[in-house]
Amino acid sequence: MKTIISYIKRRILASKVNKAINLASDLSEKDGRKYVVLFVKGIPCVYAKAELRLLIRKGAFKKGTRIQDLERIAVFTTK
Repeated sequence: MKTIISYIKRRILASKVNKAINLASDLSEKDGRKYVVLFVKGIPCVYAKAELRLLIRKGAFKKGTRIQDLERIAVFTTK
C-alpha cells in the first residue's frame, strides 16, 4: 500500500515538474527571456533570470548567494 501511495506522489511531482518546464520553454520562446525552474518548498516554480537577480539584490536569499548558485541547483534552465 505504501509503495502505491509513494508511486502516485512521485508521478504527481513529475507531472508538476514537466508542466513547469513546458511553461518556462513557452515563455522563453514567447518573449526571449531566460527562465529557471527551481524547487521552492517542494514545489517547482518558474522564475525569470532577471527576477532572480532582483530578489538577490533585495536580500531574499542568504548573503553570498549568486545567480550561478541558483542555476546550478535549478531543475531546468532555458537557453
